[in-house]
Order: sequence, then structure tokens, then C-alpha cells
Amino acid sequence: MGNVQMKVEQTQSVPVIVETGSRPYFAMVRCNYLYIECDEPAPGWQIGFGRGSMPFLMLGLVGIIQTPLDAPRFTEERHLHELFDWADSQPVLEIHFADLWLPDFLFAPNYMNVGAVYRLDYELFAAAFRFRDGRLSAGEFAGLAEEFHGSSRFSEEETRVFDSWSRRTVEEAISQRDKDPELRLGTRLRDNRG
Repeated sequence: MGNVQMKVEQTQSVPVIVETGSRPYFAMVRCNYLYIECDEPAPGWQIGFGRGSMPFLMLGLVGIIQTPLDAPRFTEERHLHELFDWADSQPVLEIHFADLWLPDFLFAPNYMNVGAVYRLDYELFAAAFRFRDGRLSAGEFAGLAEEFHGSSRFSEEETRVFDSWSRRTVEEAISQRDKDPELRLGTRLRDNRG
């Protein structure tokens, strides 16, 4: 964990997952993306610069996940499992999903289903992030999105991988034994009626 190299590469893309489609009265699509967060002080981290590296005390880092640990794209289900397992093994790191809104014209009509994965170029993702945080007006964002119209691409393979991983994760959660059967909703309701 303590040997981290941070470089700025604006040519990479960010995977986003369609959460809800647009509506006739609201031509925006809600999408999720993965981010990693460190919200406790953690010593031993380093930032690599062209001239060397600098140690720092990690506090409040939030980073958008662009790729798995060992590949340029999420092309295998193991990429997601390994990413979450790695984060779980780090006492101060957590992976979360967050959302942002994108105009529906950025999506291919045949591939705008819930769960579809798209790759957004950095500039488009950054504009969507600023819009979500209220730093861009709807009009400004629409103009920028129009400018970057060709920079969102459907990722068929990543769609398949995220879908498979999601299904398997839900199945595993359902099949796990309850840690405390008394906390199950059905059990508590039955006992309270008694």
C-alpha cells in the first residue's frame, strides 16, 4: 500500500455503468462509476514525480477507478474480484459506487440498457463531475457534452463482465448464512406479532 505512483494521464477513459435510462421529460441518464477512498490517516504513501518521489500522510484521498489492477480494461470477472479483495485487505481503503448524469444523446440507442458500460474520455467525465457538483450549469454542461459527443463509447466486453460480476455477487450474498438469524427481517416481524 505504501508504494503508490500517481501520474496524470488525461488520455485514459473512465468506465461508467448505466443505472437508469432517460425519461421523456428529462433527457439525462444516471450512471455509476467506481471510486476508491481513504478517509483515515495512513502513513507510508508516496507520490511519484518526474524528479523523484515525496512521502506523505494519506488523508481523505478519493480516486476514480479507471482500470483493474493488472489490465487496461475490465475484461474478466476476476478483475473486479481482485480489485475489491485488494481494497478489503487494506485497512484504510474502501471502494464505492457514485453517480453522475449524462445527456442521453451520448449513448447509442441500442445500448442504453441498465447495466451497460460506457467508456468516457477524461474531459467528458470531468465535465460531468463538475456538473454533478454544481460547478457547471446545465447549459454549460450540455454544450461541453455536445462538444465531446464522440468521446463516449459502449464497452460490450465490460458490460458482460460487470453484469456477470453483479449477478454472482448478489447470488453469493443471498446464499451466505446469516451472521445473526435474529436480525433477519422476517424473523423479527414474526416474533413481534407473537
